[in-house]
Amino acid sequence: MAVYDFKREVYVTPIKGMAMNYAFLTNVDASVSQVLGHTDIGAALPPATVYGANAPKPARASKRFIDGLKSSFIDADALTDARAQGWSIGKAKIRRGGTSSFAIVVYVSIGGIKYAWAMPLRLYNKIESDLPGLGITVAQPNELDLIFGASSPKPPRASKVVLTGNNQDVHSTFVDPTLTLPAGWKAAGEDHDPSQSV
Repeated sequence: MAVYDFKREVYVTPIKGMAMNYAFLTNVDASVSQVLGHTDIGAALPPATVYGANAPKPARASKRFIDGLKSSFIDADALTDARAQGWSIGKAKIRRGGTSSFAIVVYVSIGGIKYAWAMPLRLYNKIESDLPGLGITVAQPNELDLIFGASSPKPPRASKVVLTGNNQDVHSTFVDPTLTLPAGWKAAGEDHDPSQSV
């Protein structure tokens, strides 16, 4: 099937038991979608549906047919049946929380998911006292429902200007959109009042 053929918007569950949907466009036919556990996205987007995430990412399934190789993401609950029908299955991708020498994994809640990223430790140490007010939580290594790099939903950013003598330091991070920002913080796009900088 050519890459320019009509594509349908579908989703799968990337990891068994995970309460999120990985959405994408596919041009495989309906019979292949059924084997791979694709669910068509209708007019209403299901809760906790993610687009373009780097992790978790569902496994890919592929199989050669008379008319060529067909490949697409596969739902975690369809793996056993697809293998029995001769599909080759890759590995799903998942990422956990944790701390490295340079960064710490944190997240904010948005759209029914935990939107996670690696915050540089130098920034974390400077804004640690503001984290609760920004809705930022430090992720734990045993959390398996962290979403990294999603294009949607994506939380807004906010920044804070800190003046030390003649130096100006701008702290910027993702924030929980449902919370009122702590003192000194401004939503992305808002101008900072120098008299209110800290």
